[in-house]
Amino acid sequence: MSIGAYTPAQFRAVVSEYTPCNCWGGTFMSNLFMAGPDLVCSELTALGARGPYRLTISHGQGAIVEYFQSAKAALVREAELEELLMSARGAIPSEKGVAI
Repeated sequence: MSIGAYTPAQFRAVVSEYTPCNCWGGTFMSNLFMAGPDLVCSELTALGARGPYRLTISHGQGAIVEYFQSAKAALVREAELEELLMSARGAIPSEKGVAI
């Protein structure tokens, strides 16, 4: 979904939903970023006490889901996918973030 579809208050509400938490026995962390006009959410979920880990990247065209044995490997891949998504939408990776 494009950030233009949200008012600033709605965007803050969406962002506040994506905070680290421990629920349903699994720990996860989320990251929101803009890839051109699209709001993209990446979520890393621990499926067990020491892994494996599921990385889910939800974007305007669907979702990418991959599994890893370590959180470090998942975070490295998340950075790669974030850069690819931003580049594909004409954004410069160093221009991440939204000021509200």
